[in-house]
Amino acid sequence: MKGWLAGLAAGLLLFGCTPTAEESVQPSLYPAGEYHGTAMGYQGELEVSVLLTDSHIDEIRAPVCPETTGIGAVVVEQLPGLIVANQTLQVDVVAGATVTSRALLDAVQQAVESSGADLTPLLEEPEEPVSPSLQAQVTEADLVIVGAGGAGLTAAAAAAQVNPDLDIVLLEKTGAVGGDTLRAEDGVNAAGTSVQQQTGVEDGFERMLFDTLAVSGGEEAEPLEVLVGDSSSAIEWLAGLGIPLDALRQLDGSTVERTHFPSDGTPIGQALVDGLADAVQQAGVTLCLNTQATGLVTDAQGRICGVIAESPGVRHYYTGRAVILATGGFAANDRLCGSYRTLLRGLDTVSGDAAQGEGITIAQALGAATVDMQQVLLEPTVHRGSAQIVPRSLREAGAILVSREGEPLEADPLNDAALSEELLAQSGRCGWMIFGEGLLHLLPETLQPYLVSGEDPAALAQSAGLPVEALEAVVETRNAELPETADETGNERYPARLEGTLYALEVAPGIQSTLGGLEITADAEVIGADGNPIPGLYAAGEVAGGIHGEQALPGNMLTDLLVFGRRAGQNAAILLSQGENGDDV
Repeated sequence: MKGWLAGLAAGLLLFGCTPTAEESVQPSLYPAGEYHGTAMGYQGELEVSVLLTDSHIDEIRAPVCPETTGIGAVVVEQLPGLIVANQTLQVDVVAGATVTSRALLDAVQQAVESSGADLTPLLEEPEEPVSPSLQAQVTEADLVIVGAGGAGLTAAAAAAQVNPDLDIVLLEKTGAVGGDTLRAEDGVNAAGTSVQQQTGVEDGFERMLFDTLAVSGGEEAEPLEVLVGDSSSAIEWLAGLGIPLDALRQLDGSTVERTHFPSDGTPIGQALVDGLADAVQQAGVTLCLNTQATGLVTDAQGRICGVIAESPGVRHYYTGRAVILATGGFAANDRLCGSYRTLLRGLDTVSGDAAQGEGITIAQALGAATVDMQQVLLEPTVHRGSAQIVPRSLREAGAILVSREGEPLEADPLNDAALSEELLAQSGRCGWMIFGEGLLHLLPETLQPYLVSGEDPAALAQSAGLPVEALEAVVETRNAELPETADETGNERYPARLEGTLYALEVAPGIQSTLGGLEITADAEVIGADGNPIPGLYAAGEVAGGIHGEQALPGNMLTDLLVFGRRAGQNAAILLSQGENGDDV
């Protein structure tokens, strides 16, 4: 197929270069027709067909390429187009695929020779050198990990601990490690840790599992049991790497303090990424930045044997008997999110732009199963237009939310899931956050230019385009519910009261992260459509689904990437420590 596409591309390159009527009366260069040629490539015989007009080579097709997967394809994709566009065989070979390049050039020459045409025009040097835009490169490795966010870094560090002799390659499509993990703020949930014991917090497997199920709306399943059961050891493992999460907080949904974070004030995301990146570097893992995985390779038995990737100017084939996908979710892919739930289409995302779901796509090409693809985590109050999160602290302090019709929303303002769903059900899938002077200090300066304001409810309603009577009723009802002063002295007004200058900010739910993805086993193996694991393929982090149900307990997302990142790395390393038949090596 790629050979035919190469021919089509060559035809497009020729657009605008068709001989004019004046030129067409000149003597014919070639006998028109289709001719064939073959030459021995690196791994087999390469066949081409060449379509000639009386004046030029019109198309070159190489429908079957026996060469190294992904590498020979670079030759087939590029050289035919270069030959056709420049009408010469004097083009540079693809670096890293010299044998295949020479074979294709020889096969084209043989085909033209078989037509009886004079080869002289084809052997003339072009006025300017003609070079392929891509090189080809094969890199041998034992384990290839795709994605250098929190899950990928965890998997690399864990695999290197199991077998320090493994040749591990870590691919990252952006220019830096960390991914969305760098944005994490909450912490890591874990039950029964030494940190909890030292501070007198009573927690354990059953309690954390109960809290998780109460939030998720799901059913108890093995991957979730693994997440909870391995959570404590993940904290201890991090401490062993020099990443102590030695402070606790209690997040919404948890009945005790179980969310772990650094006591030195370092943001949890930064602490994890910095510490794990150091561990990976010390383990000698090869990190390849700006390298985008585009496909997975299997052998005749269906076992994973490598990854196809591209970096600027280079098509790579990374060999490896095991591959771990840690590419993150698809929160920034509007088309993909909208394909699973129409109401999500067009929403802002507060995830990184890199969350496009490519890991899911390339695994699906092998027949990988997916689960819970319609489930996402929504941030309920995101400013429409700037895609900035409006701080939860405003809702906690008493800011209210109304619809475009000026009616107060009924959902608990601190229940993110319920509030998000109610906002999605409103006209325009949005609403307005209303607050007074007493809460203005809670709004970040970057959001203040987007405020609309008014000296009274009527003026604010006019500024925001809300019905005046409806907003006046909301303000009156709200103030009647609140005390007038913040303390017994009566010197300070209650901050949540809607008095003085009033402010409004248009908000809507934004996509924070996705909960659906590749279906995995408790050992982080990717499951195929037949219900069995795909040999040698693992997944961890947001690329995997079926763990959190409809909602994730706050703090569980980082636990997820740590627990299953470790499991993926450990199990891949164990697999690679065995021979082809499962014997220890």
